[in-house]
Amino acid sequence: MAHTLSISCNQQSNPMQQVIIKQITEEEIYLQLEIKHRLVAALLTENITLLSELLDPRGVFFGKFSRGQAMIYLIKKFDKVKRKPGRDNMNINHGFSFDYLPKQDVIEFRFSVLGSDFTGRDFTPPEFGLAKRPEFNEGVIRLALEFNADKISSIRHPKKVIKDFVEIARRN
Repeated sequence: MAHTLSISCNQQSNPMQQVIIKQITEEEIYLQLEIKHRLVAALLTENITLLSELLDPRGVFFGKFSRGQAMIYLIKKFDKVKRKPGRDNMNINHGFSFDYLPKQDVIEFRFSVLGSDFTGRDFTPPEFGLAKRPEFNEGVIRLALEFNADKISSIRHPKKVIKDFVEIARRN
């Protein structure tokens, strides 16, 4: 059974704005994990049919787009970033948003140029949330997701992200 937790937070526009954090069931966690994997596959293969199945037709994406507009936007954005000359490597990381809508699942895509002299000996895969690394000519796309049952109901570009909340919980 899912539970909700209500917290008050201070913000300039509304000093007592209420944020609802919903705790989800184990079943919902597995369903959302499957949806995230399918979203990654849809975006990397430019599979419009799969993308259409994953996005809620009633959803609002990037603050203003319908499902159809969001699909076009995403395919164009990924095509532009991953097709830059020489970008022959990709890493996918997962974490959470840590901005005005905290704790949304975030998928981070990193496309980079490793170069012909790359040996891999000293290469460390980038950690989630790091800035673009100019030495690898990286293109980074981060998508914060909101779910509604078995669909993605919202996607946005988060302003701030965090790998996990373990360190924050430890400090409190």
